[in-house]
Amino acid sequence: MLGLFIPMALLWVWILARILQRAGYSGWWALIGLTPLLPLAVWVFAFSSWPAAQRTVVLMPPERG
Repeated sequence: MLGLFIPMALLWVWILARILQRAGYSGWWALIGLTPLLPLAVWVFAFSSWPAAQRTVVLMPPERG
């Protein structure tokens, strides 16, 4: 059982770290995913301002009139 749990836990942390890095946060926050605090962490990240969103430049096409 432990031989299946450890690789799945590492995969889970890696996936969370990638998502957090794309959102502009440190990948180390993914370690929270191994604790029972995960639902709280999801709420914090969902409703906070994302640093990566502030760096995004949106190009709008010119208006046609």
